[in-house]
Formats: sequence, C-alpha cells, structure tokens
Amino acid sequence: EIAQEIARCKARMEEPDSLEPGARAGLDAATFARVYAAYERDLSDSGHIDYADQIRLASQVLDVPGVLDRVCGPITEVYVDEAQDLSPAQWRLIRQIAPGRRLTVVGDPRQAIFEWNGASPERFDALAAEAWTFTVHLVRNYRSRAGLLTRPNQLMSDYPELVAALSGDAEDEMVVVDQPGQADAAI
Repeated sequence: EIAQEIARCKARMEEPDSLEPGARAGLDAATFARVYAAYERDLSDSGHIDYADQIRLASQVLDVPGVLDRVCGPITEVYVDEAQDLSPAQWRLIRQIAPGRRLTVVGDPRQAIFEWNGASPERFDALAAEAWTFTVHLVRNYRSRAGLLTRPNQLMSDYPELVAALSGDAEDEMVVVDQPGQADAAI
C-alpha cells in the first residue's frame, strides 16, 4: 500500500516535502512524508530509478538548454493514444516535446480509469478546449449494443452520445460453451 501511494505521488509530481496534509497509505502525513523521502534516498544512494523517475528524469533532461532540439529536433509529429489515462508527469513530458510539432491525441474521457495516478477527464477536456486544438468525436461504438449504452450516455451527458454500430440483441449472436474445445468448433 505504501509503495502504491508513493507511485501515485510521483505520477502526480508531488514531492515528499510538498505533500498535501492528510493520511496516506494508513500513515499520518508526517510519517508518510518521511517514508517517501527515505524511499527516494534509497533509490538515489543505490543508483536505481523507478518508472516514475524515468518520466521525471526525461522531462528534466529536456529542460537542459539545447537538449530538446537535439533529441526531438527531427520529430515533426507526436501521437498519443489513451491520453485520458496520462498522469500529470506524463502530460508534462508530452507538452515539452509537442511545441512546434503536430500533436495528435486520442482518448475518451469516459474511459479514464487511472485517476489513482492523477489522470483525469478534466485534464483531457482542458486540452480539447485550448484554442489551437480541434476535436473529432468518434461516437460509433463497435463493442456494445444500444441497450448497454443507454446508462453510460445518461451518466456522461457532457459528452456526445455514443451510438451502437452493432444491431440486434446480444443473445442473437452469443456463443455458449459448455465443454472445453467447443469454443473452437462454435467459432
């Protein structure tokens, strides 16, 4: 639980000395901050980095004058898929790389499932609202029948309504398998 909370903090770019007050991972704020700081010291002392450090260090390197042009100079287009699940640290890295380049971001804020790492539909929506962007809504849903889309469309009414591309009842095309090996024969 503590390791997961440290990963969440790092993805949200929260340092041990600048954490919001409140309990985390079952520890009071001061104790958690000390554990987090000790974890960071242990990583540094041993010469190791974790996943969040890979993103943070890449971002720091791109802040060094001349590095961005040298590393990203030949890049003309940046493509980001599943953008609704990017953490603040990942968005920062994308924003560093993207200026002067065509940025294509694909995602669905209705599918944002990584809020634990700081991802939020609001961040995705904020990008879509920027003056230099335009949005193409892909509303045709190829995974679900209309009946399954009714409630999600009601809950997520801020977004364009999803339209089922599949017709008919789910039971009309359902394959029921009772025995191992039957699935291959049925399909």
